[in-house]
Amino acid sequence: MLDAPVYDFDEVTRLGAREGLFLAALYVSASSPDSLTPVGQVMTFLTGTNAGYWGYEPPQPVEVTLSGVSLGQRVWYKVLVLEDLSGIEEQRVFLLGQSKVYSMVVTNSVMPLVGFESFSLTPEELRIRRQGDQVMIEWDYRGARQYNLEATGSLRPPVQWQTVFTRASYGDPYEVISVTNALTSTPQFYRLERWR
Repeated sequence: MLDAPVYDFDEVTRLGAREGLFLAALYVSASSPDSLTPVGQVMTFLTGTNAGYWGYEPPQPVEVTLSGVSLGQRVWYKVLVLEDLSGIEEQRVFLLGQSKVYSMVVTNSVMPLVGFESFSLTPEELRIRRQGDQVMIEWDYRGARQYNLEATGSLRPPVQWQTVFTRASYGDPYEVISVTNALTSTPQFYRLERWR
């Protein structure tokens, strides 16, 4: 059995069920690593000692049949992690992370996800740019219940972070959150905190 759990943003906690539903989707291509499409059914992540893994409870192998693929042919695959907040917000599914792309050669026996390694969810990435005498800070919304954007002028301990922006509401898939801050004569460091 494959032993490569998926971890939360902190890279320590194994991903498990909670109020929003974490899902794993397998994407495969027999032609190119750039043309992956979903195959099989989307599976939920398990809980307790099985957190970090997806599939059925109790744990058992999940079979996926690849049609139109020949023996000896190379295929590429990756796993996407989604969070379904439809129970909280209407029809909200967010991409939270994905594995790197792997390849394997098709055989005539059951094949595990050859080469698959553990990975962690990907936190929001801040994009910072200057616009006149302002600083624009943007990030893609990824299903958080609350965001706090904080700034400081020094990273020397003890660091004193000041809240620049707070948002305490769910948003829409593909939404870009933008915050404008005044340009200062001293360097500013930013960090983004998120809550589910």
